[in-house]
Amino acid sequence: MRRTIRHTFSSKIAWFLYHTGCLLALRTLVRLFRKEGRIVILAYHRVGPGNDDASPAVPPSDFERHVKYLLKRFRVIPLEQALIEIKGHAPIPDDAVVLTFDDPYRDHFRYAFPILVRNRVPAIFFLTTEPIESGSLPWYDEVYRTLTHIDPSIRDRITFATGLSDDLKGLLNPVFSRHGEIRKARVLACIESLKSFPDRKARALVTELTGALSPHLPPGESERSILNWAEVSEMDASGMTIGAHTRTHPILTHVSLPEAKEEIRGSKEAIEKVLGHPVDFFAYPNGRKGDFSDETIEIVRTSGYVGSCTTIGAANDRTVSPYCLRRICLGQPSVHWLDFKITMSLLL
Repeated sequence: MRRTIRHTFSSKIAWFLYHTGCLLALRTLVRLFRKEGRIVILAYHRVGPGNDDASPAVPPSDFERHVKYLLKRFRVIPLEQALIEIKGHAPIPDDAVVLTFDDPYRDHFRYAFPILVRNRVPAIFFLTTEPIESGSLPWYDEVYRTLTHIDPSIRDRITFATGLSDDLKGLLNPVFSRHGEIRKARVLACIESLKSFPDRKARALVTELTGALSPHLPPGESERSILNWAEVSEMDASGMTIGAHTRTHPILTHVSLPEAKEEIRGSKEAIEKVLGHPVDFFAYPNGRKGDFSDETIEIVRTSGYVGSCTTIGAANDRTVSPYCLRRICLGQPSVHWLDFKITMSLLL
């Protein structure tokens, strides 16, 4: 509740600062006193009309407004150019923005890609490869869809079933309100709790959860949700950059180092086999502090990547390591929120 109030309050402040011109004035003032520019890397997860997965979706019309606004106010550059400027000896000439997309959603191809091409905007798509090969959803989306589509009337039969593990019961009990209503915020909290487990334990719980609940679900949608390799190849041929995001999306500090190496290198090799050229960039799953380590950074470096992205929310300057590039996750689709998040990252 407090988080929702705080988020609503922040959104209203962002709206006011944007529409009064304060955000633009702040950026202009700060730039006068800074010796060089900074680079903001934006992280998108879903662009599409629906919002039926764990990652919030930006409607296509809002995304096009994002693109046009960014072109009007900033240099929009590819990640390759950003890395050259970050590693360079000359000052970064002016503030710039990079667009990135995580996970192999078909929405990227259907909605984001045409808008990017139409506006001649570069972007990079970080792909987990196992879902492309299997056509299955990432586990966190499978959990989200399962828990938000289940009939709340079966709550007692599921949460008190004797066949379920105590860990799974502990995850499921908070998802249902007293009146049987399934709260999406609680589902997202359940997914975050699953992420805290070691990867094998988390996946075992996901298998147990979907196995217990799937008989009670309504018929699923038939439309494909995941990219295929032909679509990936088309985006690559058009000039978009394709990066790697592991094979199965584990948090790398929750698996052994040999498993982390297989995830990091395996995704690179799978994409390179299809595209026929090197894959230079990597994005850490989840990407927060604690989700990667010095050891996993070294695996990324020795695997042949030239740079990698986190989700640590800040702008980038020439002090940032190429293997710890910071990215901003938006959380809201409005242009005023986009401008607010970019401006705050440039001020800090």
